[in-house]
Amino acid sequence: MTPWGEQRHGGALRSEQIAALVTHALPDALHVAAPYPRSLPPRRKAAMALRGSLAALASPTAPLEAVFGAWLERALAPAGLRRGDLLIYDADPRYGPALMRLAARRGFRTVVLPHNIEALIPKTWPIAVEPRATAEVLTTEVAWMARADAVWTIGVFDRDLLALFGIAAVQLPYTPPPARRAELLEVRAARMPAPGAPLLIVGTVHNPPTRAGMIEQIALAQALDLPVIVAGFGTEVLRGETGGGATILGGQSWPELAALMASAHALWVHQTPMSGALTRIPEALIAGLPVLANAWAAHGHGPLTGIQVYAEASELPALIAGLPATVPPPDNAAADAAFISALRQAAGVTD
Repeated sequence: MTPWGEQRHGGALRSEQIAALVTHALPDALHVAAPYPRSLPPRRKAAMALRGSLAALASPTAPLEAVFGAWLERALAPAGLRRGDLLIYDADPRYGPALMRLAARRGFRTVVLPHNIEALIPKTWPIAVEPRATAEVLTTEVAWMARADAVWTIGVFDRDLLALFGIAAVQLPYTPPPARRAELLEVRAARMPAPGAPLLIVGTVHNPPTRAGMIEQIALAQALDLPVIVAGFGTEVLRGETGGGATILGGQSWPELAALMASAHALWVHQTPMSGALTRIPEALIAGLPVLANAWAAHGHGPLTGIQVYAEASELPALIAGLPATVPPPDNAAADAAFISALRQAAGVTD
């Protein structure tokens, strides 16, 4: 089950990947979309909230968890799940505690795939991290994942962090779904960057670590006299937050973004502290773009051919000068096969 909507942002593309692999492993699997609270009609939202509140009165469950539990019960009802059935959760942490309580009560086995460690993603702008509150949320998030039968993470950082809490998570790296991969391979075939082509910076400013990273990048570009183009949803606001040094285009359609990728020297990714793994890095490699990344942007992926990682701004000129014209696409076939095999084993399917 997945809580994501129709927008094909990084989270939605990750969900498409998961859904495709689940279908490959278990062709009879039912795909259920959990209701996103803001998308519900007001009367339905109120009714479910009341139902959850009544459940909270009858048990020690926290009120918000009870509300999410009511939403999950409603979403899963048509599936007709029975004790011992396997529930594969494309994990939204808001539903996590309620999901695990429901699974324990009804005897479901669970496989969860968190897109990141949500407690470690700053939500506010300007970024402000309150250590005690972050630790409390992290404790809750780790606790519900510890109750799952299996956990698969998108990145190595999240996998290793969970290992410190005794959770034997496994990495399932991001691979674009087939239609997206085909689009990226078209970019690879069309790539003809001219001498002196700009570096491309892509992302959404609604993600605070991305926004903070972009502001730092633009300052670096100005200081080092690097030609850069910035594109992505909401990036128009950066025109008023930076002192020049970049061409800021704002949101782009896919054909417009594909053209930028085909002509850019490389993708430049620079993040402030975060968890997860950026989907745009493997997508750039598939499209044939070398990737220049700071340590926080790269740390979720582990070693990948085609990524040049820097710790200090002073390293950038030499790394840029040494970027290759093209790079091989990442090969995640073994990881995909391991995930498919694990799901089939968990579901009791024999070849």
